Amino acid sequence: MKKKYLLFILVLNISGVISKDITSLKDKSNFQKSGNKITLEHYTYSHIDYDLSGSHTSGDIIYYDTILSNPVEDILDPVFSIVPSEFTTLENTNIIITPILGFVITHGTSLGDEYIEASADISNAFANIHIHHQATVDEIMQGDSKLLISHAILESSNLGTFLSEDLKIGLPFEPPITRAYGPALTIYDEIINGDLNNSSDPSEILINRDTVRISGTVGGTSEDSEDCFQFSLSSNRSVLDLIIENYNATENNSTLLQVFTGTPSSNGGIGDIINLVIKESKGGYGVLSPIILTNNTYSVCISDQVPNQSYSLVINSEFLDFIFTNNFEQPL
Repeated sequence: MKKKYLLFILVLNISGVISKDITSLKDKSNFQKSGNKITLEHYTYSHIDYDLSGSHTSGDIIYYDTILSNPVEDILDPVFSIVPSEFTTLENTNIIITPILGFVITHGTSLGDEYIEASADISNAFANIHIHHQATVDEIMQGDSKLLISHAILESSNLGTFLSEDLKIGLPFEPPITRAYGPALTIYDEIINGDLNNSSDPSEILINRDTVRISGTVGGTSEDSEDCFQFSLSSNRSVLDLIIENYNATENNSTLLQVFTGTPSSNGGIGDIINLVIKESKGGYGVLSPIILTNNTYSVCISDQVPNQSYSLVINSEFLDFIFTNNFEQPL
């Protein structure tokens, strides 16, 4: 069921207000965590996939909600600050606060503003404050990805300063949008690198970039009826999604895409992770999320009985040399 909100657009900018230093807002070491006296939640709930890549990539728009709820006492001189992630650009004209309750936006509506600030000249035990904004993903280098870390802050003269809970998702069964990708780097192209092996001996590939592409043609009753590749993941790298970037289906064909733990032979030829029949052309179609592949060896096979079916697969992963918990980066 979709949430319904009564929305009022605020586009006020108070001149003469001395804004905070963005560096101080990014320093979260002295903030209280939400959940003690108030609940301050920060969500990603949707995004526009402009290039239809199936990934969060440059130019895409990400929508955020920040919700304050359940205060146990009046909040005096409330000031909200929302710090968008690095590698995104704040959409300055799309900031919404519901209900208004005397709030004015004192920073964030001008081109080039790096954060949002909203304050109120009243004191109230707010039942529910909802702040909505959106940001555009900046350009990211080919093969790379960037971690998107945004947070919300509530300051008050009587309760202190609170940091939002870890980023959440507003829709069930989906992870929050915390990583964006550049264009995929091709690491295997059958035109250049030769045919991939079949399931009896999958070709070895190395995933050492965050977004990589494997492309080729498959199909028929010959040895090319099946393409399989295998990769191993270290403890620091996780595969977040396998995307059918492009698959051109011809009439009456049926393609099987499988993902195995280990080798196909060790699983009896049945994909224990993915066993997907594709009967139509696909583009930007993710098949793995919310499953995450970690610290093991995996095989991917694609097969078709119709000759010369072209395809390209994109593997999105992340390599972490720190642990990301409670809005803090902890080195491993």
